[in-house]
Amino acid sequence: MKYLKILLRIFLWPVYWLSGFFPRDPKIWVFGSHNNAFIDNSKYLFIYASNNVKDVKAIWISGNRELIKKLNQRGYKALYRWSIKGIFTCLRAKVHIFSAYISDINWATSRGALKLNLWHGIPLKRIEYDIETGKLGKIYNSNLSFLYKFFIPRLFIKFDFLLSTSSLITDIFSKAFRIKKEQCLEFGYPRCDHFFYEREKLKAFIEKESPETLELLEKMNKFNKVLIYLPTFRENSTNDLSMILNFEVLQSKLAEYNFLLVIKQHPSIKNKISGKFSNIIFLDSATDVYMLLPFTDVLITDYSSVFFDYILLNKPILFFCYDKEHYLKEERGFYFDYDNLKLGKLINTFEDLKNEIDNILINRLKTYEQDKIKLFWNGYSGNSCEKITSFIRAIANSGVKIK
Repeated sequence: MKYLKILLRIFLWPVYWLSGFFPRDPKIWVFGSHNNAFIDNSKYLFIYASNNVKDVKAIWISGNRELIKKLNQRGYKALYRWSIKGIFTCLRAKVHIFSAYISDINWATSRGALKLNLWHGIPLKRIEYDIETGKLGKIYNSNLSFLYKFFIPRLFIKFDFLLSTSSLITDIFSKAFRIKKEQCLEFGYPRCDHFFYEREKLKAFIEKESPETLELLEKMNKFNKVLIYLPTFRENSTNDLSMILNFEVLQSKLAEYNFLLVIKQHPSIKNKISGKFSNIIFLDSATDVYMLLPFTDVLITDYSSVFFDYILLNKPILFFCYDKEHYLKEERGFYFDYDNLKLGKLINTFEDLKNEIDNILINRLKTYEQDKIKLFWNGYSGNSCEKITSFIRAIANSGVKIK
């Protein structure tokens, strides 16, 4: 299988080169996201473009046939990446929009297309060329980088624009991706636009775009407070929550106050938590938490960049950093001084977590200053999709030749 993949990449390089000569239609936009899933910024921009940009044909590209079937049943346009029609559509599309890497769609058909990278969050941890340790550090910053560029093209094929959220984040992105600051579009994130909807509009949006979450939302409404725990993935330490949390004790504390704890582990984590708890829900890895976040009261996380998005809701955050010293030493490093971010309360032990549940009951958790939100979001107020589509339409229809 390893050698087959190498041969396939060798074969696809001529396809990539030839794709640059294919005539492209500025009214065809293809979208995709990582792991062949319908998630992240790409998902929300695709939904907006499909429903609101009438002169553009928005098409979702994926390697997941079941997902394609579901999207087509919902009235959206979706194609299998390696079907004849999927390949031809990608070759014809002037605009390729993806969540992280061009392989979210198809790198071999992308030369000559206008490529927009929406990325997957404001970075706390170092990314791309700023990573100096581990496997990724070796890929991006070694003497063998020319080989990696040939055999892992998805990491190195240049895009034309990158979505950003503020001048501070643009500074980070331009260095990490080795692009010009002018290529960074400070438009905010499509996945957060619905955070600013009025309650009724938000409910209607979820009923249409995520009906599978309605049952969960109804259950959440039965509790006094809803806490959501989103831990990040650890490459060099345990991801087993049963070694960190005493679920029986936690269940008792939550039941005492009629609180609900919703937990979603990283998709890469395979271990399952044993036992059933009336006040603790474990979400499937495919669940889109961005549909749920506006209906929660407190975020519990650690080093996941989701907290940057959550501050837009102006709700309390608990940073459960039980392994902070080890994480800082072993992982790839941070862009910001974690202790001085002051976007929530740092706690280190399970006992601390139990105590903070008491504080939640009496509303003693603090939020954060508005200038902190502006630092990362620069006045964003929920109009990311509109700004992006207007900008991309203008560029795509300008006749500018894309390399």
